[in-house]
Amino acid sequence: MENESFIRQAVLLGDRRPFVAALVVPDCNQIALALNRDASTLSNSEIEAALWAQIARVNGRLECYEQIRKIAVMKNDFPPRFAA
Repeated sequence: MENESFIRQAVLLGDRRPFVAALVVPDCNQIALALNRDASTLSNSEIEAALWAQIARVNGRLECYEQIRKIAVMKNDFPPRFAA
């Protein structure tokens, strides 16, 4: 997922869970650029909608049980130890 332009960082959660979820750090500058807006003017719902658009593309390449069903949008980057 980190190859998608609107996603800076992502962690997938799904082991022994009924569905796959993701913690996602958005790249607000890329989202704003795509929407011809200033990053500071983006609403949470606009950011989430942009993320879901890219996640839908990722999900299209996955089996049903592998698809991301829920996301939590994170405000800050993950700590270096967590992201590695």
